[in-house]
Formats: sequence, C-alpha cells, structure tokens
Amino acid sequence: MQSSSPPASTPQLDQSPDQHAQAHGQTHHGCRADARARARPRNFSLFRTTLTRVEVHASALRHGAAEPDVVQPVDNALAVEHAAEDPERWLVIGPDRAANLLEIVVMITAEGDEIAIHAMPMRLKYRRLLQP
Repeated sequence: MQSSSPPASTPQLDQSPDQHAQAHGQTHHGCRADARARARPRNFSLFRTTLTRVEVHASALRHGAAEPDVVQPVDNALAVEHAAEDPERWLVIGPDRAANLLEIVVMITAEGDEIAIHAMPMRLKYRRLLQP
C-alpha cells in the first residue's frame, strides 16, 4: 500500500506558517510572506489575539493619533526594525485605519508585554524599510 503525502497546501509539521506561506508564495492576514519572514523580537508577533494586544501608552497619542490607529499598524506591520535595548524597543511601520503609514515604537517589558510608546506619521527616513 502506497502512503499518501499531504496536499501541497497543507503545512508540514516541521514548518511554521511563515515558512509554508513563503514556500508557496502565499499571503497570510494581508502580510507578504517575505516581510513576515524578517527577524522579529522575542515576544513580538504579528498574529494577535485579544489576550496579546499591544497596550497604548499616553505618550503614543501626543502626535494626534487615536488609540485604534496606533494598534492597527502594529497588527498589520509592513516593516519591523530593532530600535534599542534596555528596555527593548522596536520600530514598526504600518498603515492606520485610513491607510496612512505610521511609525510606531513598541517597548517590550521584562514580562513580555508590548507597549506602544510613540506614534506619528511615517517620516521619509524610514522609507528604506519598505524597499524590497
């Protein structure tokens, strides 16, 4: 009896969803597989549930962004770059609810909580992060 292999669209047990999507050129949750495959910080995930939602600090609202517009780019990040250590901070570039690109700085606490501490319209100097 010949063993049947899983269909091509079924992820192998040793593949992450990112690896599967990249191998098949698929997208997942609106993010390109190659963008998601970039290095991400420990405890940082583009796949969110209500239990791991980023907290928005009051300092992130200084430039006039509304709280949902700060969360949206983190949930739908186009680019993520390590910004600093101690405490660990990451720069996230993504669209707000009106598709305007924002730059968000997310601080990762020692407990692994994610707190958005800065949000403003993306400056031109970060355009390089969106280049292929």
